[in-house]
Amino acid sequence: MNTEKVKSLQQIIDAIKDVQEALQDPTLNIAQRKALESAKNKLREVQNDIIISSEQGLIDALKGKSDQLSTIADKINKEAAKLSAIAEKIKKVANVVNALVTIATATVSAGLI
Repeated sequence: MNTEKVKSLQQIIDAIKDVQEALQDPTLNIAQRKALESAKNKLREVQNDIIISSEQGLIDALKGKSDQLSTIADKINKEAAKLSAIAEKIKKVANVVNALVTIATATVSAGLI
């Protein structure tokens, strides 16, 4: 389980870096900036949840957040083609978070933790 957490955290950190770099673009309009800020905040929430939560707490904390990340990624993708790479990275993180929830759920259900 720890390996999955570390890999998930690395992808989240990479996505946060990309979002922060994109936010430096002075040509972003208000909607683009707002969508990127939402993505950054949600990614940080997920990062904190993974770091501080027990397995059961992690399951509870992350349920639905992968869907929220996907929605934010869709919003970013619609705002500008130049942000589509970031949107795809956020979608990938959403999928990783969903997989982590699945693994944690199976581990807890099997009584391994």
